[in-house]
Amino acid sequence: MNLPKLSIAAKLYAIFASMASLALAGIALLSSGMGVATGNLELTAFALLVVVLAVVGVLVIARAVVRPLAAITRVTEQVAAGDTNLAIPFTERSDEIGALARSIGVFQRAITRNAELNQTVLQDADARAHRQQMM
Repeated sequence: MNLPKLSIAAKLYAIFASMASLALAGIALLSSGMGVATGNLELTAFALLVVVLAVVGVLVIARAVVRPLAAITRVTEQVAAGDTNLAIPFTERSDEIGALARSIGVFQRAITRNAELNQTVLQDADARAHRQQMM
């Protein structure tokens, strides 16, 4: 069984680990006993860096996770409604989003097979009923 790469989790971990490292560096900087003027300038630069990193983290999460999940949610709803001719996006991705998309494809194919099986059963029942009427 092929497990998906955890690239989304790795990206998020890297972003939040960087933020934690910056926070620790800021704490060390503030506790080093710097002068007030120098400390305020560096604290401001540090705060600005943390804000920029947080914004980058939000953008990465939105682009890599939220948008694809919203698209997959719409596709899932359409597949659940019986649309079996729908192309499922993100199946080529090798991360968790791709694994989810491929699993939706499995359900889509199962719905198609069930519909075909139901059609076959109905045709067999009609054929039996027709044969019984002929007797």
